[in-house]
Amino acid sequence: TYGRLAAYTEQKTESDLTNNIYNVLTTTIRSGITYNKMGQMAGYLEATAKFDKDNNPVSAELKTQRKDIIYTALGFVSSYQDTITSIATAGLVTVINFKADKFDVKGQLAKYTETKSESDKTNKDLYNLASTTIRNSITYNAVGQMTSYKEDQTKDGQTISTIRKDITYTSLGFIKSYTDTIQQNSAADLFTEVKFTAARYDTYGRLAAYTEQKTESDLT
Repeated sequence: TYGRLAAYTEQKTESDLTNNIYNVLTTTIRSGITYNKMGQMAGYLEATAKFDKDNNPVSAELKTQRKDIIYTALGFVSSYQDTITSIATAGLVTVINFKADKFDVKGQLAKYTETKSESDKTNKDLYNLASTTIRNSITYNAVGQMTSYKEDQTKDGQTISTIRKDITYTSLGFIKSYTDTIQQNSAADLFTEVKFTAARYDTYGRLAAYTEQKTESDLT
């Protein structure tokens, strides 16, 4: 009644213009869109699916119910909750709670916390896996591409800490290289360094080749 978008369907086709080798149709249906008193989107249901040129599904339909979208005073998304289901894993439900902890002076996300719960739809005693990811110290280059961060992921009482730095990009915006430094609380003396370099992509933006060097060493 206020002239705000309440639902829509979007069909996106990605295809090879020369020999029709690559042809993917992505359909997105967003419905039940709600808004807060400021006119900002507060929730919605989104269903996405992919098909080939003959309309055969190439991925299972994914449904995401996003609710409780909260904003900062400057209009940045502060938090939300996603409930995700898929016909590929009909008995599984994934709930993600996202909280933006900090933005930099340019409005870029500098720190966030994400808690994720994967469980059986009807009986959590059968399957219930929880994890927490905290990513902070996020930095960006002059064109807004992420260049480094520190991430702590905790699952089943184990925490893996990763410092990713020196992220570089191709002229088309694909990741070209980075260096990871990884430690795990259950093996605090073990230090792992992963150097990902020489990434090349095909004409469809898919990873075609890369070099990875991994060094594992004892800190003591």
